[in-house]
Amino acid sequence: MHDNSEVLKRARILKDNNNKENLESLMQALSNANVYIPAMLPPDTPVEIINELAKAGVDAPMPSNIKPNLSLIVNKEQKRFLPGFTSHDEIDKNPDKNRPKHFLIIGMPFKNCVKIVAENPGIEGFVLNPYSENIIINISKNDNKANPIPHESEDVRIRRKLEIDSIPKKVFGEENFVLNLIEDPVGEVLKIYEEVYGDKEIPYSEDEFDSMVLNLSDDLTFIRINMPKKNNLLATAESIFVLWNPNLDNKAFFAVVKDIGKDKRLFRVLPNLEKMDVGEAPDESMEIESISEIFKNEQ
Repeated sequence: MHDNSEVLKRARILKDNNNKENLESLMQALSNANVYIPAMLPPDTPVEIINELAKAGVDAPMPSNIKPNLSLIVNKEQKRFLPGFTSHDEIDKNPDKNRPKHFLIIGMPFKNCVKIVAENPGIEGFVLNPYSENIIINISKNDNKANPIPHESEDVRIRRKLEIDSIPKKVFGEENFVLNLIEDPVGEVLKIYEEVYGDKEIPYSEDEFDSMVLNLSDDLTFIRINMPKKNNLLATAESIFVLWNPNLDNKAFFAVVKDIGKDKRLFRVLPNLEKMDVGEAPDESMEIESISEIFKNEQ
């Protein structure tokens, strides 16, 4: 286990006296430190790998083909933070007796935590030892300019960027895009992938998508596109939704996004391309009703 005694010492000094000098001192210690992050294995992890990890003990290497889901902390304003702990004991200070038992505790360089936060619009910042020192560190968002996130492929980063940026831009910015989407939802999405990948091969085939177009009324067309299961990691969309009122030409974009473990969040992108966490995703049986209701109430 990594020695974070110096990090902890400086964190406590900052907690007692919050000033620029003490913050810089902590950041200097963190810059070369490793922190611990609770995580869960993907639900489709083979049983034999689970058994191997259970026997391996502390600081065992993660198999290269396994991409764990990192746990996040949600505050009262429903903002999400990536937690980092100086030790396993700090994780055990969680006061919630009903908290999930994390199968994994991942040791990760703080520098990698910065990259994760910087590249994920759904993560507000980093919080050190949230159950004791509870020091929040704001991290600048780098759009798509940050270095690659460890253990994530370029295909994952392209997918995330496309789902929360490229598609909404076309929904709100191209006059005929929604009409084309109604005619061929999967085909239009694949065209966007082709624009991004250029001469490179797209990692998804048409049959990995599924779509549904519903004319719910004279003033509401509802489009749902189920995205591929491949590369469906944290903060990627399982499904995207485009709603259109042809009478007013009002449009909306929503996405059910993968969260920690089996949890899902409902996100939306506004016409000004601002991203918003709506809250816990509705059950699949209630998606049409719940999302349509949000859109109708804004007309």
